[in-house]
Amino acid sequence: MSSKPRILRSNIPMLDVQEPTVGEYIDAVTDEHLTIGALKRLSHSIAVALINRGITTTDRLVYSGENSIEHTVLRFVAMFLGLPICPLSPTFEAYEVEQEVTSMSATVAITSTQDLAKFKRVLQSANNTIKLVVIFNTTRDTHVNEQHVTYEQLVDEGRDQTLKTIPYFMVDPNVDPYLLIHTSGSTGRPNERGHFLDPGAGVSDHVVAMPYPMGHISGSSILPLQLCLGVKLIIYSDFTVDLLF
Repeated sequence: MSSKPRILRSNIPMLDVQEPTVGEYIDAVTDEHLTIGALKRLSHSIAVALINRGITTTDRLVYSGENSIEHTVLRFVAMFLGLPICPLSPTFEAYEVEQEVTSMSATVAITSTQDLAKFKRVLQSANNTIKLVVIFNTTRDTHVNEQHVTYEQLVDEGRDQTLKTIPYFMVDPNVDPYLLIHTSGSTGRPNERGHFLDPGAGVSDHVVAMPYPMGHISGSSILPLQLCLGVKLIIYSDFTVDLLF
């Protein structure tokens, strides 16, 4: 006897999200604008540059630093490559960074100039697995050695080049991790958007503020979600209670 298929459905209404026609990231501090087209071009360029520098399918990218346009692009670089993203909480200091990098077996550190000192301990450790440090939001006095490369350098190295496929490395969506995150206070299913994040199907004239740090699940999930919805996202560099209210 053939049995009828059993289909489990959520009681949350399905939303038909149309293909986005408008989408943009805006830095609330610098007023820098990043269009979706520019995001794609930069992500391709940096991804190609990292491949040329020896990044492979076994690498894991750990991120630390304030929210910014450059940080946003570097998150999408990992998605284009098909590599896991390991965000670090902005509350972490050198000890916590070392523990997280070690537990995640991270091989590429992506950090802002502001957070670079937090990696000093792990880079000097005998158990160090980091083979490349990518620095974004750099300043003129940022110290760069042979193990370090800046965001600007990677853009120049991969300029006008594109990946043959996205993701570049073969990915099994049922097995391979996308996000490895060790922060507390986050509940709910990872794929649950929540209606407070969704302005409605096909709505493209909304402007969404993101005060949440990318080092937490809230910021990490809001970032690509708003791209899919095609709305403008205002990025705030530092999380404060006043800003949240």
